[in-house]
Amino acid sequence: MQQDNGDSREVNITDIAIFIIYTKDSTRRRPNIYTSNNRHKHKQFNAIMEFRKATENDFPSIWEIILQAKQQMQAENRSQWNENYPIPATIYGDIEKGIGYVLENEGQVIAYSAISFDEDPAYKSISGKWLTESPYIVIHRIAVSDTMKNKGIATKMLHEAEQLAVSNGIFSMRADTKYDNNQMLKVFQKLGMQYCGEVLMRGEPRKAFEKIIAPQR
Repeated sequence: MQQDNGDSREVNITDIAIFIIYTKDSTRRRPNIYTSNNRHKHKQFNAIMEFRKATENDFPSIWEIILQAKQQMQAENRSQWNENYPIPATIYGDIEKGIGYVLENEGQVIAYSAISFDEDPAYKSISGKWLTESPYIVIHRIAVSDTMKNKGIATKMLHEAEQLAVSNGIFSMRADTKYDNNQMLKVFQKLGMQYCGEVLMRGEPRKAFEKIIAPQR
């Protein structure tokens, strides 16, 4: 879900308390997130997890997860990702821009996603209609480690993204995926994301979704 330049580097790869420092540019608020030492247990299998911003030290683990996802997609004849996307420069770019996030289980990175507070240019033109015209977060490049698949981790990652959005005063979440990415489509359905129409991402049609996030009370 996701304009990248090549990179020759090759590497084998909550309900948490959040403290926020706001900086501003001309369009959107950019959160600098620092996680506390408070962690929580994932209800499904009693694991200690932490949601936090990714650092360059996390890249080997993240890239291993990305490669695992690519291999699974290739085996299942799904075209969401391929040898040209994402590439190492994509992930390094996420980290450098401060939009890369990881879910960590007892010190091990088990999931990755890009979570951006910037408007996505591809979302300005949609064959359909978004639910709102309000500020939103964008979810791209979700991937879960092979060792943690089928345990609700992708859903958990997106729940954390929702909390991050609400903590920054944003109450809409958007994402897109290819028509053959059935696993992600199921995650979107489980989260209550609504199909809004079709967008073009890197010249290819994608199903576009949005969720209006209700603040927790």
